Amino acid sequence: MNKNFTPVSLDGSRDFYDLWQRTPRRSLDYTLPNLWGWQEYYGLEWRFDGSLCWIRQTLPRPVCWAPVGDWNAVDWNHALWDSCTEAALDFIRVPEELLHIWQQALPGRVDAGEDRGQWEYLYAREDLARLPGNRFHKKKNHCNSYVKAYGEPDYRSLDDAMVEDVLAVQDDWCQWHECENSPSLRAENEAINRVLSHWDRFSGLDGGSLYVDGQM
Repeated sequence: MNKNFTPVSLDGSRDFYDLWQRTPRRSLDYTLPNLWGWQEYYGLEWRFDGSLCWIRQTLPRPVCWAPVGDWNAVDWNHALWDSCTEAALDFIRVPEELLHIWQQALPGRVDAGEDRGQWEYLYAREDLARLPGNRFHKKKNHCNSYVKAYGEPDYRSLDDAMVEDVLAVQDDWCQWHECENSPSLRAENEAINRVLSHWDRFSGLDGGSLYVDGQM
């Protein structure tokens, strides 16, 4: 077993995506664009032991993230205690499904706390396509206002030619919000630029934008 952590890098993307496909509950935090985009800010490291990818955050303090892989094919009595011992057994961003697996495998040995700030917003794709009922009334009004002001949307999928436009809009947004005076916004801007500058290196990363009179 390799116990050496190395910085998250695109060179390990094939091994990571193989384990990612086996992960029972996949969340945005653990996508490769997110891990690699925030690698420098959080000092993110990983190591592969064949069945799991262990992830460790070194900044501002050492802490472990949940592993990526097939959680149901692991002997947690041994794996968990050997995973991030250099950083102490303090895990964050653990999906609820994995927490339940740990609690069943290690009764009385896993303490848990809830961080609602890490919850994700999830919508049904069909709902966002149709915007039915009162729940989506405000969103429907926004769409109608857009069409009234600009006509039918000119939507374009992300490609190499569009990246320069995206980065330019992001730069304008950042100047408007004075990112240089906000450590969190500055870090987010750096992560966005880092990922978009290599966007075609990520499997399944997609996006798009609206254009009005040829301008994003």
